Amino acid sequence: MKVWEEYRESLAGRRVLVAGAGRSGLAAARLLTRIGAGVLLLDEDPARPGAMRPPAIRRGGPWDLAVVSPGVGPDSPLYREIEGLGIPVHCETELGYRCSPWPVVAVTGTNGKTTTVRLIESILAGAGARTAVAGNIGRPLSSVVDEGPSLDCVVLEASSFQLERVDRFRPRVAVLLNLVPDHLDRHRSFENYCRAKARLLANMGEGDVAVIQKEAAECLARHGIPIVPRPLTFSTRSREASLFLRDGRIGSDLPGWRGDAEVPGGLRGAHNAENLMAALLVARVLGIETRDALASLRGFRGESHRMEVIFREGGMVAIDDSKSTNPDSLRAAIGAAREMVAAHGRLWVVAGGDSKGLPFRDLALLVDESVDGLYLYGADRDRMRDALGGLVFEGIESASEAAFQSAAPGDVVLFSPGCASFDQFRNYAERGERFRSLALGWSRRIRQEENAECGAIRRGSLPVVTSTEE
Repeated sequence: MKVWEEYRESLAGRRVLVAGAGRSGLAAARLLTRIGAGVLLLDEDPARPGAMRPPAIRRGGPWDLAVVSPGVGPDSPLYREIEGLGIPVHCETELGYRCSPWPVVAVTGTNGKTTTVRLIESILAGAGARTAVAGNIGRPLSSVVDEGPSLDCVVLEASSFQLERVDRFRPRVAVLLNLVPDHLDRHRSFENYCRAKARLLANMGEGDVAVIQKEAAECLARHGIPIVPRPLTFSTRSREASLFLRDGRIGSDLPGWRGDAEVPGGLRGAHNAENLMAALLVARVLGIETRDALASLRGFRGESHRMEVIFREGGMVAIDDSKSTNPDSLRAAIGAAREMVAAHGRLWVVAGGDSKGLPFRDLALLVDESVDGLYLYGADRDRMRDALGGLVFEGIESASEAAFQSAAPGDVVLFSPGCASFDQFRNYAERGERFRSLALGWSRRIRQEENAECGAIRRGSLPVVTSTEE
């Protein structure tokens, strides 16, 4: 009997607590129920349908196992009560992995996870592989377990919350994109955050391959976190990596690498070049030729709310980068957007929200040199203004309106909050849809003004200026 089959059989008839009745918790509860375990679903939020409150733990014991959703933090009363039971505690990622029969390509890092997962998915699809994506991208790993026989592999997006409690989780290929401070409100320190991310690599051994941004590997080394096995690396800043950026193209000294590879036009900015490098290294590990991988990415479009062009009207460009939830993602967005500004144009940036206590002062020079106007809104707008300058507004509506009012042909209006969305929105997607609505409203206004001007010219009420140059 295979290991995953033995594990599933071992859960049949067991009494299992599932903490957190969100998407991950519900997926875990459904999987456990199908296996034959007795499940008690718990949540501290009384609005969660179908879930019991924490006091039910004591009434229903004894328990054999607890499965904890990523949203249930180690400092929560629910988690502390579960810890006090003295039973094994798994995360939903661990449960899904132990119950699944296929190899996993897992991707983590502070920024760029979803884009990289989609790039890998496209490359594998182009090679004819039957692939599912799961994890932080929206579909819990536990929910795809029963698709096992129909799949060749799963590509998993893993957050620090989903990795901090893994035990035997062992991906066939592990990708670590980058490490910059984030979620310190939960992890308490950058070192703890790095250690949570490094759980992705903890169980890797012979036959497994790690693909790591060179600077992230150096960061782990500074914190004394070992990397086994020796990784393939990538970087836009160092020529010593396995893949590197040379004159805007991807180069390599790896055996069999044939010339420099062009970065597809849909992947703007150095950060996306690194996402592509990671995906190409995964393709190499899985035996897919680089030329075939790049062919699979022709016409690749990134996810919504990730440097997504909302409109190009009257020479003006509006970009939705609502997925930007920390200062480093704002830095990357400014760099990518600056490349899109016309020679005579300017860059206007709308940012703000819940900063999670992260510092913005390191962005001051970049903002001063690259941004022509910064419009800040949300809970930490004053804190961001103190670090970066700019104008403050109550909400996204007034901040965006001011940015569009300032913009002219040749300019770019970039919405890249650099903060979490929870001060005013349920999530980054809802926030991005609000900006999209505001941007499309402005686009319609530009078209109406252009149509009115054209109509006036046809009626002869506006002068037509012709050039007298020879």
